[in-house]
Parts: sequence; structure tokens; C-alpha cells
Amino acid sequence: MIESSAEEDSSGSTSPNGKPEIRPSYIRLSASPYSLLSVDQVLRRIMPCQNDDSGDAINDNGNPLIEEIPSSFEVAGHVAHVNLREESLPYKYLIGKAILEKNKPKIRVVVNKIGNIENEFRTFPMEILRAKDWILIYGTEEHGCRFKLDFAKVYWNSRLSGEHEYLVKQIVSSAHEELLVTKERHCIVADVMGGVGPFAVPLTSANASHYHTTPILCHANDLNPISYHYLQANAKLNRCFSDRLVKYNLDGRAFIHKMNEEGVDASHFIMNLPASAPEFLDAFKGWNFESTSSKKIPTIHVHCFGEKARGPEEKSRIHTQVLQRCERALGCPGSLSEPEGRQKTRLK
Repeated sequence: MIESSAEEDSSGSTSPNGKPEIRPSYIRLSASPYSLLSVDQVLRRIMPCQNDDSGDAINDNGNPLIEEIPSSFEVAGHVAHVNLREESLPYKYLIGKAILEKNKPKIRVVVNKIGNIENEFRTFPMEILRAKDWILIYGTEEHGCRFKLDFAKVYWNSRLSGEHEYLVKQIVSSAHEELLVTKERHCIVADVMGGVGPFAVPLTSANASHYHTTPILCHANDLNPISYHYLQANAKLNRCFSDRLVKYNLDGRAFIHKMNEEGVDASHFIMNLPASAPEFLDAFKGWNFESTSSKKIPTIHVHCFGEKARGPEEKSRIHTQVLQRCERALGCPGSLSEPEGRQKTRLK
């Protein structure tokens, strides 16, 4: 903290002879220079950084120098989440302390990811580096909705906020156009891997601006019983009533089969499981269109990982690879990746 002050006297801003006068100004620095430093500046002072000019990879003690200071992190509620490289692990508790102290009171827990997402619930192993308290259950907001969740036990990625908003707006817009034509009571959406509700809650919340003008009924499902618990809690938090949001705790394929068997006339299916969503398309084999009143063909929103495209040609190749994964699951080679089929798909 920097405070400045200037001495003043009763004579005003000029000297007795009427000429401008320069007066002393005092700057008082806080007792500890540490409080003035950013996280990055603190870590550069306590970690052996690689000198870009020298190009040295080790210090005088033979220890590896740090190429990149790990001062960036993802924020989820009051939790800061870092992915530390191996070279930074010896300093992990210092890193956690610096991040916590430089971002309080907003940040109360700092965690480090120590493994990949390898289980069916999409959660990853983590360790706590520093904590004001040891609670990983927190509340966060996204696009006007409040979400409560346990960061260690459910999947949540705040960097997907833009994708959540994009798809919600796309579905609401499509539903509005559909209802103008069909005059139906509502548009139906089926969220196959719904998590704690990042799509289902904003689509059905009574607080949403489209609630009365574009009514949407969402069937939301997740295999993880803890995600299901928080989906129920978030529905209550955001006034998602039972006539607009129906919740399930089933396997994704079983949920898709249930929608067809019960004649749920869904206009949209959301499949947000990046590692394996395309493979779940095999659940649509043998889909009975006669089971629904309108016999409509739903739009299926499949989210999956892919390479980062560095040009138009690479984007086309990656698009084809994603479509071929979908084709294999559906058992219909060429139906999507050929020119005619590609017109019905979109890569974002």
C-alpha cells in the first residue's frame, strides 16, 4: 500500500512574494515490500528461474531452472486450481502460499492436479497446497445462475463458461423458432451427461429471460450420484421447477434408451463428455421414431476433444476425423463425413 501526503501551511500554494512555491511530498511505503509484489514477482524471487539471455538450464547447485513461472491458475468459486509441471513440484507449497496470500479473501483453497481424468465420473485426483479452510464445497455463478458443488467430487471447468452460454443461447433461439411453428407447449431437451446443471439449469430456471416466452422442458441426467445430488440442489437454488426440469441418475446409454422407450419427443440431445461422447452415439442405433408423436429427428450436440487446428486444411482434416468417430458409433460409414452429410454438421 502506498500513501502520499504533502505538508501544508496557512499561506496557500504561493510564497509571500506571490511566486509559485515547490513543497515537499512524502511517500510512505508499507512495512513489508512483499505486500506490493504480484504472485509472479514473488515466485520469481524464490524460484530458480531460467535466464533467457544466458540460456542456462541448471543453477550453480546443479538443480534444474524453471522455464515458466507457474503464476496462472483457474478459479472455481473460492478454489484456485493449478497444473504444476514436474520442475515446479519442489516449490509447490510456496506456490500455494503465494497464490492464497495474494488473492485473499476471494481465494481460500489452492489445489494442484496430480493425475488425469480417468474415471467415469470425470473427476481428477488433486492435492491441497494451501488452505484458509479445507472446504472444497462452494458456490459460484455463471450466466445469472448460482451453482453449488464439491470441486473434488464432481466435474466442473470454469473455462467452459463460454461454451455453456453459447449452446444455451443456440438452443433457446432454435426452440423459439420451433414453438412459433408447432404451437407446442414447450420444447424438449435431453441432457445426457448433465453434471451439476451448467446447461439444464439456465435452460429451465424461472429467473431466465426466456422462461415465459420460450418454455423449455429439460430431462437432465448424470451417472455420478454426487453430481446428481448437486443437480437437485442447483435446481432448487435457481427455481427450476419439476414441470420444467426432470432429473435422472443413470448411465448415459440407459438414459437415451429410456427417452426413446417412453416416447420423449426431444428436439435436442446434449452430450457433453469430451473424452468419449461420440462413442455414446451407438445408443441411438435402432431409434424408434414411431414412439414419439411428431416423429421428429432431434439435433444431437456432441462435445469431444480434438487437435488444435492451425489452418483451414487442418481444420477440415480434424472435422473429418471427428465425424468418422461418430459414424463408427452409429454404424453408418460415410453418412456424415461425405460432402452431403457434412452440410448437416458443424465443427466449433
